[in-house]
Amino acid sequence: MYNLVERKPKKVNFFASSAIVVSVVLVGIVLGYGISASTLELTAENSRSGSQDGLQIPTDERVSNDELLSERNSERLAPRKSENETFTTEELYEEVKDTVVGIKRYQRAPYALEEIGRMVASGVIFTTDGYLLTNHHVISDGGRFTVLVNDYKDETIIHEFPATIIGSDEPTDLAILKIERNEGFKAASLGDSDTLKIGQTVCPIGNPMGLSKSMTQGIVSGLNRESKFELNSIQFDAAVNMGNSGGPLFDMHGNVVGIVNEKYSTLMFDSIIENIGFAIAISPAKPIINDLLAHGEVVSRPMLGITILTINSYISEQMGLFGVNSGLLITSVLERSSAYEKGIVAGDIIAKINGNEVSYPEDVHGVIRSLNVGDTVVLTITRFESNNRQRFYDIEVELIASAE
Repeated sequence: MYNLVERKPKKVNFFASSAIVVSVVLVGIVLGYGISASTLELTAENSRSGSQDGLQIPTDERVSNDELLSERNSERLAPRKSENETFTTEELYEEVKDTVVGIKRYQRAPYALEEIGRMVASGVIFTTDGYLLTNHHVISDGGRFTVLVNDYKDETIIHEFPATIIGSDEPTDLAILKIERNEGFKAASLGDSDTLKIGQTVCPIGNPMGLSKSMTQGIVSGLNRESKFELNSIQFDAAVNMGNSGGPLFDMHGNVVGIVNEKYSTLMFDSIIENIGFAIAISPAKPIINDLLAHGEVVSRPMLGITILTINSYISEQMGLFGVNSGLLITSVLERSSAYEKGIVAGDIIAKINGNEVSYPEDVHGVIRSLNVGDTVVLTITRFESNNRQRFYDIEVELIASAE
């Protein structure tokens, strides 16, 4: 195996290329408000604390690393309707509307005497004792948060509960909050996004522009869409806007199949892009949710510690990759990673992993998803030398833990 520490790779001007990434590849603008710049790390979704087969719900007490999560409230995980039965849109709204909440952020402006609160996003309660899902970018900039819940008997009454942040994970854009009261809350069922099919009807519900519990309807437009976050996304064509972030995407059985977190919304090629929304698929998110519930962070998730960009012909031409039209361009390398120690740098291209060609991040995720921290993989790296000659190197890289 090669060690590239002493090599001097060709410099890549990522400042010049960043406009390409924003306008062509990552046009998606995160909804809600206040997402900070993030270092996204190529990781696997498996985690130590929970079953891959179903979400495990904790007790009110935080559990230790050695304790199993309680399965209390597990009846909420069953589908509301059988596989062959579906709600109408009107029935669906009545069934699930009380599980959808607003998230309000309080901050003190400079020189202000008191905090100012405003609705910033949405969430969905998924346990009857008040655990709710939203996005990491919703709560990432700090402040004090409250959750707005409609009274179940009189919808004109809105109850505002102080929220505790249980856990948050930037790479997947998921966060869990907790609210408390003596009586239970209505909770949504977390479904199985792996069963979704293109063309299937879905409905997001949230608080776009502060308009409480707005429901739109559309179809699944695409599955396993690459995003700027770790988990691939469900693409759908229902309208979503600022404030929908963190809200649920429901199937017509009444199950949450995704958590809305992005949309394409920009002028591109003189056209306005509309109705291209994205939601974090709930099935691969369940291990992340389990870790956040149990530990407040994602633990023991193996990763390479690099950020990558899918190469296509346009990116290749714009970045001077001399006809390389496939593979994964490395845009940064975490200093504590084995990849960094072995001399892998920004500008290198991953052509293969363990001898298999790669075209999308999922090609790499699929390999490391079943591995553990400390296991190794072999990356076939393409690098351009000073004379623009393309060279290939096989580099053995050890997976590191995400929480170190």
